[in-house]
Amino acid sequence: MSRSYRHRCSTSTTSIYCRGERTVDEIHGGAAVVNVLKAFGVSQFFNVPGESFLPVLDAVGSESTLNLVTNRHEAGASFAAEGLGKMAGRPAVCMATRGPGAANLSIGIQTAFYDSTPLVALLGLIPSGLQGSGAFQEFDMPAMFGSFAKRSFIVGSRDGLEPAIAQALTEASAGRPGPVVVGIPTDLLSQSAAAAPFSFPGGDEASLVGLAPVVDELSRSKAPAFLMCTSAARGSCAFHVGETASSLGAPVYCGWRRFSAFDNSHPCFAGMLGLGGADAVVSNLAAADLVIAFGPLEQITIDTGRLNRPGLTIIQICEFEQPNLVRHLPRTRFLQVSGRSEFGGPMACLREREARGPRPQ
Repeated sequence: MSRSYRHRCSTSTTSIYCRGERTVDEIHGGAAVVNVLKAFGVSQFFNVPGESFLPVLDAVGSESTLNLVTNRHEAGASFAAEGLGKMAGRPAVCMATRGPGAANLSIGIQTAFYDSTPLVALLGLIPSGLQGSGAFQEFDMPAMFGSFAKRSFIVGSRDGLEPAIAQALTEASAGRPGPVVVGIPTDLLSQSAAAAPFSFPGGDEASLVGLAPVVDELSRSKAPAFLMCTSAARGSCAFHVGETASSLGAPVYCGWRRFSAFDNSHPCFAGMLGLGGADAVVSNLAAADLVIAFGPLEQITIDTGRLNRPGLTIIQICEFEQPNLVRHLPRTRFLQVSGRSEFGGPMACLREREARGPRPQ
């Protein structure tokens, strides 16, 4: 079957006309990556330009909905993406070239891993045919990022490019959020093919059913306190916690390196735990018999806040479980509630609690 090719004005699309068949549009790999990012709602793209992913830069530059941010250093690109992902609560994207570019990018990726920040890092690699040959700037990407990324993998074919990027964006925010590193051989970005189907499987939304332990403990508590351990004040969580704390007359603390998780000017704000925290903050927290923590608890927050003590109940509301926390709190009654910290659970708890009657004296 003979084929004739005609190039459109756009360098990212080629139309294939087959005799007796309908037109099939092909796009190169760079445009395919951008199409997936657009479909997911990515608005910022951080990078230090490299020759290994020029087709992606060409495609991004022609899209008005994507803001291409060029950083001076790859570490700046990864930290910018980490900060955006932390504030937005959804994956941000950065890209760098192989070898030294990937190494420079890694420090921001490690930060995203330890802070549970959703992030997708794209790396332009050597061509597929040269992998394993010791080519210039070749490195073992999965081995390098395997210990501090949620997942690290290399795209194997042009047809698998769109599904791979979509999978990375989904995995970055599923369960415990974190960075996903995707290596893309540079030849795949230049190859043209029909756009492959892709999707973003949605996670289960948290419901108020899991808040029953919170309601029960609040109804029994004489001195409740709230502990904000989310990465930043985003969504409605901080607002609802503030309203609930005001109604209860309860203090709100921030965990270590989580100073921005709650409005510091709020009347209920009681200070931050962690290294450099004030002794008065720890002393005030010692009066609490119930601590409701939102987000992941870190060991430094537990130790400096002296949370491992008899008579204290801690309820952690978090999108993912931290099974190892139990062994760090042997003297504390510790409960974990699975749920998204952004939803308005605290206010629902308060309404339920008030319906049960006055607080015990």
